[in-house]
Amino acid sequence: MAGSIVQQPKRVDDLQPQTIRESDSAVADQLRAFLMAWNESQVGPRNTEHFTLSIRGHDDELLGGLIAEMFWNAAYVSVLWVDEAHRGKG
Repeated sequence: MAGSIVQQPKRVDDLQPQTIRESDSAVADQLRAFLMAWNESQVGPRNTEHFTLSIRGHDDELLGGLIAEMFWNAAYVSVLWVDEAHRGKG
């Protein structure tokens, strides 16, 4: 291509990795943003929907439930809890 400048990729030897032991929320936010932008460019908008489901007994006692989100036609469950008295009963 005439007139265009092609920048050579950096060699691995030229990179300076940094290890950060404590949380660096700015870097974490930037990594999430870059990954989300790439993912959405490949499969479309995430369209996240958060929801909570609870199961209660007759006396309104919480017996179990979950916290989840739906995105890209999939469900991600972050928390699932069942009261010990009701576990293992299918």
